[in-house]
Amino acid sequence: MDGAKIGSGRMLHYDREGAKRKEVGMRFFTRLCAVTAVAVVAVALAASNAMANDTVVIEDIMEQEEALVEEEAAPEREGERLLGTQSSAAHTSIAKAQVAKIGSKQYTGKAIKPRPTVTYGNRTLKRGRDYTLSYKNNKRVGKATIVISGKGSYRGTKKVTFQIVRKPLLRGPKKAGALSVRNGRLVDKNGKAIQLRGVSTHGLAWFGQYVNDACFEQLRNTWGANVVRLAMYTQEYGGYCSGGSKKDLKALVRQGVDYAKTNDLYVIVDWHILSDGNPLTHASEAKAFFRQMSAALKGYNNVIYEICNEPNGGTSWNDIKKYAKKVIPAIRANDKDAIVLVGTPTWSQEIDKAAASPLAYKNVMYTMHFYAGTHKDDLRQRLVDALDSGLPVFVSEFGICDASGNGNIDKASANAWLKVLNKRGVSWCMWSLCNKEESASMIKGSVSKTAGFSKSDLTTSGKWLVSALGK
Repeated sequence: MDGAKIGSGRMLHYDREGAKRKEVGMRFFTRLCAVTAVAVVAVALAASNAMANDTVVIEDIMEQEEALVEEEAAPEREGERLLGTQSSAAHTSIAKAQVAKIGSKQYTGKAIKPRPTVTYGNRTLKRGRDYTLSYKNNKRVGKATIVISGKGSYRGTKKVTFQIVRKPLLRGPKKAGALSVRNGRLVDKNGKAIQLRGVSTHGLAWFGQYVNDACFEQLRNTWGANVVRLAMYTQEYGGYCSGGSKKDLKALVRQGVDYAKTNDLYVIVDWHILSDGNPLTHASEAKAFFRQMSAALKGYNNVIYEICNEPNGGTSWNDIKKYAKKVIPAIRANDKDAIVLVGTPTWSQEIDKAAASPLAYKNVMYTMHFYAGTHKDDLRQRLVDALDSGLPVFVSEFGICDASGNGNIDKASANAWLKVLNKRGVSWCMWSLCNKEESASMIKGSVSKTAGFSKSDLTTSGKWLVSALGK
């Protein structure tokens, strides 16, 4: 209750007390006059006795009148008592109120503002009159806070929390099982269409520290991914075909597959050609690698093989088909049904070439890569046309900056791409899970941790990815 109301209550109390005294006095005066008249008529009586009797009468009259006034004033005093009770309620702490439990809320990308029921004793408090609500951390996945601030008869604050959870996790291998391709779509063990969404590592030879159980657990259960791509460079420094330890790199791939399986992730084993341009350059090494890996991993239902990352430098579709016909049989010798991803000419952008002359193998998909800052409507339309023709396409790498990997971020273009991919059910992996000082990296260069990433550890690309995985 505010001060003005309390003050007016006190004034009312004082005015009523004065009125009561005045009324008692007036009644006393009237009765006194009557007594005096009687005294004049009975003047013959003894003066001392008459005066004594008059004193008794006067006292009785005063007592009677005071009792009468007291009885009449009782309802007014009860109102004043209630007014005083309300005044004391102004000192009630909202922290003592009870707040109904708030269940988990599903992530939407927008601020979530529950309105809990607040009670005090048997009374349900009213928002706006008794309290106001404000919110903290109520937009992203995690713990959000509601601050209840007292108002009117209540003071202080009370904080309660609730959880914002992402949409139900995308199906992983534990539920979806081994994948296959049917009518141009990736499907699960029951023939139901499935979309994979996730991340690609950077080169395993340089950023292999991110291949660990805790990191993959966060990718799955916190970020919501259901696929991770293990990018093993071939010709770059430390690559598989350029002086890197083949033994160590294969061991790291095996570890990555195991971590992925443990955390219910599909995993792409990526033969990451780049500077070598034409996959035929190291075809014999590729054939041996995939023969060994498919033999070791044939019992896994979560493995996908990507046999040539980004053919470039004038490599033709015919060159790529010739290479694929060498490598795919090496995989099929051990795993007759595994999904195989095949790159396309010009850094895996010319999927129209594959659509015009696809390979004859089953369970084969064709990769398209884009970087949102460079590739816009023309390439998106090429993707749509390929999909419309029935070509199974997998976007095994993309970024939201330009094609250099270190240019400006283009969220508008990235969002346009994501809308098409998700609408058409095209699987995708974003580049890259590392802390390299470039725009495409998900982790800030100053962050040395390899798991347990907080929002502040992420770059603009990393934050965009987490948001995209939740959509």
